[in-house]
Amino acid sequence: MLQSMKHLLYYAIPLLIIGFSGCREQNKNSIPETQPDIFVHRNLNTYLVEHDSSIFYGELIYVPAYSGIHYGDEGKTINLSITLSVHNTDLEHPITLNRVNYHNKKGTLIRNLLLEPVILQPLETRNFVIGENDNEGGTGANFVVDWNTGDMVSSPVIEAIMITTQMNQGISFTTYGRIIKKYGITHSN
Repeated sequence: MLQSMKHLLYYAIPLLIIGFSGCREQNKNSIPETQPDIFVHRNLNTYLVEHDSSIFYGELIYVPAYSGIHYGDEGKTINLSITLSVHNTDLEHPITLNRVNYHNKKGTLIRNLLLEPVILQPLETRNFVIGENDNEGGTGANFVVDWNTGDMVSSPVIEAIMITTQMNQGISFTTYGRIIKKYGITHSN
């Protein structure tokens, strides 16, 4: 009996492995629906992205922030400092930050935090700080970050960290960027 079980396992395990690996195989051109934002570009032009440097891709990302937050009675606010962090999560390719705009709670542009485009190398992080005394953004400030690349890369992680230690209390929290636009442009040579 033990000999026949070993014989069965000898043939059954490789067949199971082959069967399961066939189930996991995925069409390279399909767009996975469970994790749509892991890669900037996963569509029918994947071959072109990997082999044609005249094509680039990017995203426009909205990040909510707060230069102040309400507390206690209506109308009272505490000022917060904001650190916007842009993390290039790709292990091999740089990305270019084209725009980092800071808006107030009415959506009015307060300032562009970049004087010129900045290249973030693989795994590099760039921080932008709004001081605690700069409360122009108000209780509904936000950032709009525009980035692009010439390679297929993982999307950057962009977050805002708000903090204060006013009134003998420590308050801190984080918000995360949300993609509001993906784009790809083909240049003719």
